[in-house]
Amino acid sequence: MFDLEKILKDTLEDKRIKKDIYKNAQELTEVLPGKYLNKANTVYKAEYIYQLPLAYGSSQLTRFNIPEIILSWAGIEKAVPLNKLLFYDTETTGLSGGVGTWAFLTGIGRFADDQFIVSQYFMLDPGSEDEYLSELAKEFTDDIIPVSFNGRSYDSNLLNSRCIMNELKPFLTNQPDIDLLYLARRLWRKELGRCNLGYLEEQLLGIIRDPQDDLPSEDIPELYFEYLETGDAGLLDRAFKHNVSDIISMPVLFALIAEMINSQKPEGIDESALARLYRDLGYEIEAEECFKKGLTGNHADICRAQLSYLYKRQNRLSEAIALWEEAAESEIYARIELAKHAEHKSKDFSAALEWTQQAMKLAYELEFVDGRQIFELQKRLNRIRHKIERNIDN
Repeated sequence: MFDLEKILKDTLEDKRIKKDIYKNAQELTEVLPGKYLNKANTVYKAEYIYQLPLAYGSSQLTRFNIPEIILSWAGIEKAVPLNKLLFYDTETTGLSGGVGTWAFLTGIGRFADDQFIVSQYFMLDPGSEDEYLSELAKEFTDDIIPVSFNGRSYDSNLLNSRCIMNELKPFLTNQPDIDLLYLARRLWRKELGRCNLGYLEEQLLGIIRDPQDDLPSEDIPELYFEYLETGDAGLLDRAFKHNVSDIISMPVLFALIAEMINSQKPEGIDESALARLYRDLGYEIEAEECFKKGLTGNHADICRAQLSYLYKRQNRLSEAIALWEEAAESEIYARIELAKHAEHKSKDFSAALEWTQQAMKLAYELEFVDGRQIFELQKRLNRIRHKIERNIDN
């Protein structure tokens, strides 16, 4: 049985040596100031130091306090110093993550006092992948918290699988992490629809990347293979800049989220989504306050419904009923909840019948009739009528 991994590496192993054929090729050190990390000069590290605060679009890169709710959401039980966050992002030879996919460039970002330091690890030759991964693993110590944007689903799995293929110990396992993509989806999916990093940069951070200094992620693999063929590091100039931008955008986005959560009057965030995050993690006092703030916002109907369910679960029925009565003019759920309360709590079957009939009427008036809901309402209607008839007989 042939070894596909070995064939791929052997095929590309000496591509960089052909650089002397291309007289105009730029050396890596001309494009990316840094240093080689191994004797063969096939693993390279560059470093950039940014003084804080750093203006970035309409926002800025600065130090911030990590909200407890985010740590709880990530399964982290104790406070985390900002300098223990490790932001990372990879550039790869494909988005599928299959056997032939290499993470040839990995960016790392850290806070250090009044600075933010970005390091880039670059693999000049796929034949040196084991050395490249070994150097990269030194960054991922046991005391750091990895922070990524979709790293939980993609970057971490790819890096771990590459370690296994090179008979190295994976370095992104069994530790809590913070994936900003999942957090952004919880907070902005209803508001923005799309939550890819580029769109969040435009909508939230005021950043529109310059095509002269950046390029789409899907164009990067082809440039890396062309670099392996020509040895011209200038081809990857925009890929290096793209990676740095991704690294910087993550802490800026994280700081924005932290600022919004820590603010007494968060703006630009879906209060209902934030409140549900608090509620799902057991922060019911914070959830209630957040739902209340949202009663005057763009998602007032959602906040009213969710707040009523919170009150119901806490057995604060008078407060829940007040919200249902307020919403009953236009919301089916409110009429159904009032019917349930009348039937099961107050035993007012006439009121239960009236509210169920009102819910049924509203259900038929909707643009899209929910057949299952109609079926359940009809069952409720029949049951209540039977109870009324039984009471009359008695």
